[in-house]
Amino acid sequence: MWKFYASMLSLVAVVVADYDVKRISGIVIKTVDGFDLRAGARIPVSTNGEQFPVVIFANSWGLPQFEYILKVEHYAKMGFVALEYETRGWFEAGGEIGTAGPLDQQDTSTVIDFVLNQTEWHADPSKVALAGISYGGGLALLGAANDKRVSAVVAMSAWANIYEALNPGNSPNLVWGSLLIALAYITGKPSEELTNIWNDLLNYQNMSGVEAFAAARSPSRLVETINERQVPVFISSNLEDGLFMPQDMLRFYQTLTGPKQMLLNQGIHATAELFGDLGAPSFIWDQADLWLLHYFKGVGPTPPLGSVTYQLRNKKTTRLFYPSWPAADVSSTTYYLSPPTLGSFKWGGLSAKQYSTTSTTTSLHFSRDSGMNNGIIPVLSDLGQIYVDIPIISDLSLVGDFIPGVSNRHAVLWRTEPFGAGVRLCGDVNLQMPVVPNAERWQLVAYLYDVENVLGSEIGTLISHGTQSCWNCTAGAPVELNLNLHTLCYDVKSGHRVVLGVDMFSDLYKPANVNRELSMTFSYGQGSKLTMDIADM
Repeated sequence: MWKFYASMLSLVAVVVADYDVKRISGIVIKTVDGFDLRAGARIPVSTNGEQFPVVIFANSWGLPQFEYILKVEHYAKMGFVALEYETRGWFEAGGEIGTAGPLDQQDTSTVIDFVLNQTEWHADPSKVALAGISYGGGLALLGAANDKRVSAVVAMSAWANIYEALNPGNSPNLVWGSLLIALAYITGKPSEELTNIWNDLLNYQNMSGVEAFAAARSPSRLVETINERQVPVFISSNLEDGLFMPQDMLRFYQTLTGPKQMLLNQGIHATAELFGDLGAPSFIWDQADLWLLHYFKGVGPTPPLGSVTYQLRNKKTTRLFYPSWPAADVSSTTYYLSPPTLGSFKWGGLSAKQYSTTSTTTSLHFSRDSGMNNGIIPVLSDLGQIYVDIPIISDLSLVGDFIPGVSNRHAVLWRTEPFGAGVRLCGDVNLQMPVVPNAERWQLVAYLYDVENVLGSEIGTLISHGTQSCWNCTAGAPVELNLNLHTLCYDVKSGHRVVLGVDMFSDLYKPANVNRELSMTFSYGQGSKLTMDIADM
């Protein structure tokens, strides 16, 4: 079906007129509190009083408004009034960076006012779309909730809940958060509030203030308003996004009740969309074109409403189309965890058979280096894995503390039997397990591997991970762990195993505790299980 919709683009190009375009730069838009926003526009030339739909782009975090210069030209030629603007606090725009706060959301309406007030642009007030990548995508979703004039959304690498993005599994997102703060200081004027909130999160203080800050900026809190007006929402998210994580966006997508479509791509934050934004051929932007052309010009096929498509990591030219999500041909499959048995070299098991007793336990002790990790260089390792096919691998052979491999003391591993015919993991992954920590503060990191035996060594390719922390647990008291790993789409080959590994530290997240005496005990039985979405191949 996706080949059909992609092929329709050539037909759309014939049906949609190639308009002459008027180019306007140096636009200044005054905010309600007196600051100047910078903008540029491309306007199709109207020869007979024709009105044009509107598409407005807000800049990504750390990028100037002209990141969309090719896209506004493209949409203007298709007959859209297209404007890109720099949100407050960035580059030449006035004010301070509000992190999509109330003033930024009010600015969205001010920009719409400005466009509709330019009578010579012939903008159609009944057809206003908001679009953008990352920061711009989040503002587009917030704008759809706050301004009744917004009648379509294209949100790429956006967020649903800022709290979950900055504090996934209650683990401060150290690497990505620090990168955002650094970009804010280099390219803009961050507010004191932003700096204070980030410091509060890192130090686990004023958490009610952090939650309130996030709530005011999270589209997930406003989804009922979007649903009331049945705003058509197009979402693109990336499966290796360590900032606005795909499982959070997929959960948000499922709460939308109006026309909707979601693409899940291979890539880290914003990369899959930015390549197309810069002029490279792009399936993502092609589908966004079809979305807006259908709703605003009645051109082309009806988009596959409610659909979700995954890009397969092993074969990036393959996209798997599901008419709805959860999908009929994707099953949530449970693998129960069992402790190591005699002769298993301390490997635990993952199987469909539930372990019968809760009295058996396995212990895990803290170390900064268990032999498992998310790549040698955070973010860059993910880029290499997706775009240069350099996998993040670990030798999962269980050994002692001073031999290369995974430490018996500082990591615990559970594995399936080899898959005879291979298996397609496509969707969510969740780990549930009763644990008993010996301290009030702790962090657990879970890794999911595709493992093959190479000359006697168990070599694992990292395919997903997740984390959960606690900052105020009771030492010695049981905790019901409920840890979500990254949504994925990956084919495990015949003869390979799936391995779940856990340790107590990752460079990606601010640790709750780095005491070398920190430990945790796992117990088994009905509550110890790994659930994975498995698709038909």
